[in-house]
Amino acid sequence: MPDFAKKIRKKREQLGMKQEEFAKKIAERESVVHKLETGEFTPSLKLAIKLEKRLNLKLIEELEEEKQKIRLGTESAELTIGDMLKLKKE
Repeated sequence: MPDFAKKIRKKREQLGMKQEEFAKKIAERESVVHKLETGEFTPSLKLAIKLEKRLNLKLIEELEEEKQKIRLGTESAELTIGDMLKLKKE
């Protein structure tokens, strides 16, 4: 979610917890909570799931990805992540 930092801070405050207390509840450092709430740090999927459970809010969006195909002669093949990165650089 693009506004995850505000959502995390707002929910923590609604629960009446200071950053230090919340950090202990989620077994993370207070500095991690601070960076999350200021947007300096984007949580990993594992941390986002932990935050969702502890704060009872939605942070993770599922996106449907379209399979992209390229033509190689007469055959078509799916792009790998590596292929997509190469194309993006070009």
